[in-house]
Amino acid sequence: MGHFAFLLLYAIFPLFILVCYRNSVLDKIFDYLSSIIAWLALSSSILWLFGPFLGVLKPNCTFPDTWSDGSLSSGEAFGYYGLLYQLQWSGFGSFLGFRNTSIFGEGPAFAFYLIIALLVELLYFKKYKLWRVFSFIAALVTSFSTTGWILALGIFVAYFYCKSTISKRARNLIVFIAFCLFCAAFSVSHVLFASKVDTSSGAIHMDDFKAGFAAWLSSPILGNGIGNNDAVVPFMSSFRDNNTGFSNTFLFVLATGGLLYFALWLASFWGYYRAKGNARWFGLFSSL
Repeated sequence: MGHFAFLLLYAIFPLFILVCYRNSVLDKIFDYLSSIIAWLALSSSILWLFGPFLGVLKPNCTFPDTWSDGSLSSGEAFGYYGLLYQLQWSGFGSFLGFRNTSIFGEGPAFAFYLIIALLVELLYFKKYKLWRVFSFIAALVTSFSTTGWILALGIFVAYFYCKSTISKRARNLIVFIAFCLFCAAFSVSHVLFASKVDTSSGAIHMDDFKAGFAAWLSSPILGNGIGNNDAVVPFMSSFRDNNTGFSNTFLFVLATGGLLYFALWLASFWGYYRAKGNARWFGLFSSL
C-alpha cells in the first residue's frame, strides 16, 4: 500500500501544481515556502553562531536521537529553542564543530530545502527579497554542505545569465568566473569527500553509491520497483547494521525505477528547456 500511495502521489502532485499555476495560486504557495524557509534559515544561522560556534548560548532543549553522530550516549540531541539541534559534526580546515542542520536530521537535507527556496526566490519571482537570499546563503554556508554550495553557485550563474539586464560581454565574463569558481569548489569538495570517507558517515555514503549502482545493474531498464528501498538493502555492506537509509537520490531513482523512470525526469527537464517565461520555472519545480 505504501508503494501504491507513493505512485499515486507522484501522479497527482504535478496535476495539483498545474491547477495552482493556472489559477495564479502558485505564486502565493512559493511565497509562503520561501518565507518560511528564510525565517528558519535566519534563526538557525543566528543560533548556530552564538550557540555551537561561539558558545555564548547554551542548549535549552532536547530531542530523541538514536542515529546521528551528534547524539550522546543518552540518545538525546541537544538543541536551541527548538530551531537548531546539534546532530552532525563537520570538519572544515581547522574548524571542527556542529553543522547547522536546523530542525532537519542532517546538513544535506536542510541544504536541499534551502536550494529549492533559493531557486524560487531568484528564478521564479520577478523581484527577489534580499534578506531572504542572505538568509539562504548564511544557512548554506553554516550547513557545510559542499553540494549545496556548488548548486547555489549554479543558481546565481543562472540568475545573472538569464534574468540580469547586464551586457552580453559581462554575462560571458560571469560565466567564465563561475566556471573557475566551480572548478575550485569541485577541488575543495573532493578534498572534503576524501576526508569524510574515513568517518562512519562517509563510509555509509560511499556504500550507498556502491549498493545503488549494483542494484541498478540488476535491473537497468525497469528497475526494482519505484520507492522499493528493500531492493537496495541486499547490496549494502554488513557493517551498516540497521542503518539501511539511502542518501544518493540519483542512484536511488535508477535502482528503483530504472532507465524508464529516469526518462520521465529527463522529459521534465527537456520541457523546462523548451518552455518560456514563468512556465519554464514551473516545469523545473514540477521536476523537483
